[in-house]
Amino acid sequence: MRAEWLDEIGVRCPDALLAINGAKVLHSAEMAGYLTSMTVRLLELHRVLKPSGSIYLQCDPKTVHYLRVVMDAVFGSENFRNEISWRRDRIEAGDRRWAWHHDTLLFYASPHKDHWSLITQEPPPEYWASYNFRDDNGQRYYTSSLLGQGLRKDGSGRPWSGVDPSEIGRHWTPPIESLRQMYPDVKDWDKISAQEKLEMLDRVSLVHRPKYGLPRYRRYEDSTTVTAIQDVVTTVPAIRAREKQDWSWPEQKPEGLLDFIIRASSNPRDPEKKTEAGGAADIVLDPFCGSGTACVVAERLGRRWIGIEQEERARKILKRRLKKDVDSEEDFCSMSVKREPPERTDLGEDAVESDY
Repeated sequence: MRAEWLDEIGVRCPDALLAINGAKVLHSAEMAGYLTSMTVRLLELHRVLKPSGSIYLQCDPKTVHYLRVVMDAVFGSENFRNEISWRRDRIEAGDRRWAWHHDTLLFYASPHKDHWSLITQEPPPEYWASYNFRDDNGQRYYTSSLLGQGLRKDGSGRPWSGVDPSEIGRHWTPPIESLRQMYPDVKDWDKISAQEKLEMLDRVSLVHRPKYGLPRYRRYEDSTTVTAIQDVVTTVPAIRAREKQDWSWPEQKPEGLLDFIIRASSNPRDPEKKTEAGGAADIVLDPFCGSGTACVVAERLGRRWIGIEQEERARKILKRRLKKDVDSEEDFCSMSVKREPPERTDLGEDAVESDY
């Protein structure tokens, strides 16, 4: 553990130093050393991160909880947004414990502006497993309840089709948005009783009547269905050997995972947007870019990007990937190899402290 790093952390972020010392007591000196090296890097990332920016940190189950405390100290616990689980294909079995089947991404973002874009995806395979009914035409559907909890005074608890929901303390709740789509000419839905809405639903064969039980709503399979991205990512498999995107780099992440992250938390260039940056695309920084997956995906999505990696072969791989995967020219980007860390330029009298 480098003493000068600990001194710097103690001055710039005393709470992070407390977390490191706690990890040394609770876990090991090795964990404290790892957190020290990560903290000095996280402090620099905090320094260069825009007030409107966000940061994702990928970690494994061994380190995630210690890193979460360090990131709370550096970026502020109030800026924590998600702990995202990515289910990878590779399963790490162990003695006397459940097999590890996921990595974690810690997501922090400033509240200074709207930094989030809703990302949708194809539903996972298990989503369609619930469509276990078929109608007379062979179309698949699943069913959902037409009843709501409790009784109301608006008549929605009166009987319909031989069923009195008030006997079990419930009321009818027809799916009004579906009815609006099926009956676009109807204007004043508030004047139509719940029982009349159910009749309208029944006329278009959307009421499921089981042999035993209450009437239910038919929800048909829709090939255009999409779902919002969730904090458990199950639709992006880990990279397999000899796959197209496999560049034999240790711990290389799949492009699909970076695609979700970059689209969710950054914007492409907007030529019509009048801003200080002239509608310029957001910048994606990957300070441990390895084979350059984040850079390639950022280029493909129309973002500006910066990648940092100390291994020389990373530069060669990235140039090959840019040419092959996004059809970039060989001299597309400016690359340089720096043996010494860059000079700090923000420590003068005009330095501005970020409140993020």
